[in-house]
Amino acid sequence: MQSFMLETSAVKTVEMTDAEIVADNAAQRNRLAEVIGRIEDFDVEFGGGWTIAAAVAHLAFWDRLYLMHLGNWPQDGPPSDDPSDSLNDVLIDEWLAVPPRQAVELALAAAQAIDKAIESLDERVADAILTHGSDWLLKRGRHRREHLDQIERALRA
Repeated sequence: MQSFMLETSAVKTVEMTDAEIVADNAAQRNRLAEVIGRIEDFDVEFGGGWTIAAAVAHLAFWDRLYLMHLGNWPQDGPPSDDPSDSLNDVLIDEWLAVPPRQAVELALAAAQAIDKAIESLDERVADAILTHGSDWLLKRGRHRREHLDQIERALRA
């Protein structure tokens, strides 16, 4: 099974202010709700064995994981190196097993929970996260955008 990755050569890292991070996260969470609200067939494949349902469950998992990292940051400090590639490869079978509507519910709930945590995050903790280079914990909109773009391309195909 292939990793579910966006071609990183096409991605530019852009520094964002706290307000921009919150706004982008909210915009992509709203887009997530809108896109999945109009999907009828969550079993559409779009490469590497991935389906729309698996991608949505994938988003839910990563938002929940990063929500945990955010909650642990004040006492534990930065998380260890990001093992996302190997975790994606290991978890694809579980994500494919999640019923589509349950994947949708998980993704929307996880997006809401992490966005709420980010919005209420202590400024010192947010600064420490950004200083440490763990901006992926805060910039959840970037991850949602990557996969929502893939989902919409699959729907057009």
